Amino acid sequence: MKILVAVDSFKGSLSSLDAGRAIASGLLEVFPSWDIRVLPVADGGEGTAAVAQFLGGKIVPAECQDIYGRSHSGYWVLWNDMAIIEVAVASGFVNPENRLRDGDATTSYGTGQLIREALSHPGVTRVIVALGGSGSTDGGIGLMEALGCAFFDQDHNPVEPLGSCLSRVTEAKLQRITKPLMGLTDVNVPLTGSDGAVMMFGPQKGVPFERLQALDHDMAHFAQMVQGPHHHWDDVPGAGSAGGMGFAILALGGTLQSGAEVVAKWVALDEWINWADWVITGEGKLDSQTLQGKLVNMVTERSHLQKKPVVAIVGSRAGRVDDLYKKGVRLIYPIVPGPLSLDEAMTNARHYMRDAAIHVGFTLEQCHP
Repeated sequence: MKILVAVDSFKGSLSSLDAGRAIASGLLEVFPSWDIRVLPVADGGEGTAAVAQFLGGKIVPAECQDIYGRSHSGYWVLWNDMAIIEVAVASGFVNPENRLRDGDATTSYGTGQLIREALSHPGVTRVIVALGGSGSTDGGIGLMEALGCAFFDQDHNPVEPLGSCLSRVTEAKLQRITKPLMGLTDVNVPLTGSDGAVMMFGPQKGVPFERLQALDHDMAHFAQMVQGPHHHWDDVPGAGSAGGMGFAILALGGTLQSGAEVVAKWVALDEWINWADWVITGEGKLDSQTLQGKLVNMVTERSHLQKKPVVAIVGSRAGRVDDLYKKGVRLIYPIVPGPLSLDEAMTNARHYMRDAAIHVGFTLEQCHP
């Protein structure tokens, strides 16, 4: 039996490659004759740079700021002539117990610093920014300021690049990027509105519920100051990625593409699906967002086109995901064996993944098409 393992990273516990190898080890323990290929993949969030490294990219260290403006040792990856930058490196998500301020008092400036460093590298002809895994909700004002843009209030004073200051912007001076710039999105959301950056993702990044509506309004105001009457970057699917950094990339003259689709081309995913009898994919939490451009959805759709059955091994499952079954998923298998804390689940993720793969292996043997 030929098995393709193409799972996303499990945030905070396993990289895509580590998770895939844990699954492979479980399958091979009980079915050592099976032919298994582990393919590291990502959806435009954490792990995208690791895929580039797997394909031959090299880490380039670079100093930057975190979402609170503190000095931070970051990096980007040089792969051929491309710079691969993860938002999660400089402007990454912060767990609630470690937050210093509310989510609207954060900045994306550090990601802009990494982009600036990459643009100055003589070997770089284009820059790709993986927009998933962010902790800031500032409309991308910090990213743009780090790249030479300037924002002023009605008295022509500079505006601090924070989400909580967006309402003060009355003038924006943009600086276009001279090299091709592409943002990889993991969600297809606009900048504002009920399904935008603030209302959809603000709460999980620490924006107080009572300030959501006001921040969404402020971000809409900021967008109009930046884009003027002749552009509508705020409505582009993916503009709301990374707390609005997708919008910032468009304002700088860049483009947005599905991260999962781009990475799929990098690793020749379609060719490997064609090779396989079964495809195993997965992610940390499978829920309604999975269907909005996440990796599991993309792998499932591509497998369905080739009539290859799919199993999803996940950290947890929330809500109904009927559409995945309609697209060809035969089984969704959460790895957690019973009630336990999040810390325990993350600490022992490799062990649970391997055990889950053993159970899945026996299922595949019985259901082999």
